[in-house]
Amino acid sequence: MDQSKIGKFIARYRKEHSLLQKDVAEKLGISEKTVSKWECGNGLPEVVYMEPLCRILGITVNELLAGESIPIMELVKLIDKSRLELVRQLEFEQLRMRIYKLYGIEIETMETSENGAGGLTYFVAACGKKYVVKYPSENEMNHPETEIKVCEALLNKGIPACRFIPNKNGRMLSTDENGRRFTIQHFYEGVTHTATMKRPKICRSNRRFYWQKYTAQRGIWRSSPPE
Repeated sequence: MDQSKIGKFIARYRKEHSLLQKDVAEKLGISEKTVSKWECGNGLPEVVYMEPLCRILGITVNELLAGESIPIMELVKLIDKSRLELVRQLEFEQLRMRIYKLYGIEIETMETSENGAGGLTYFVAACGKKYVVKYPSENEMNHPETEIKVCEALLNKGIPACRFIPNKNGRMLSTDENGRRFTIQHFYEGVTHTATMKRPKICRSNRRFYWQKYTAQRGIWRSSPPE
């Protein structure tokens, strides 16, 4: 794919819609600098931003990846399966390059989780090992930093929990080229327990939050603790 061609195509349709780079950035929830990078041909939009970007510009994903308008009859032939396969391959390549750059891990396969709780989740494999790459939702109930601290506290008490992998800078939380934060964890086969198991002692002020973490780790789910 010609990044320069795609960048000029994005800029052309942005201007045709009388939008500033700032306007596109605000609609996508990213920085204006990122949009500028795309238009200058210094990078491609992340897969998660492609369809929203196309809706803003009034184009299709196929046209975006081709960097040019495609006649309707030819476009019909390229839709659906071929497009989804191409987008998925691009998603894998972007993730593979990102993980290698920040962690030195070269992933070989990738699966997108259909049931990831609290954010976008990938299951990846590298050198015979499995990992979980998670882009957590950042809200009042799910701060990434808090999850790391909670898991560390649980592990220190001998309670099974996620084991996060530090990046090359020794940090458990990484930031990708678009400013989104993510973590990598060791993958463990889950063990399901009954809901009658003994509950941990939890501070009442944060009771609901910690209960969600505790139950989700054990393969059961309950949005709030029993009274």
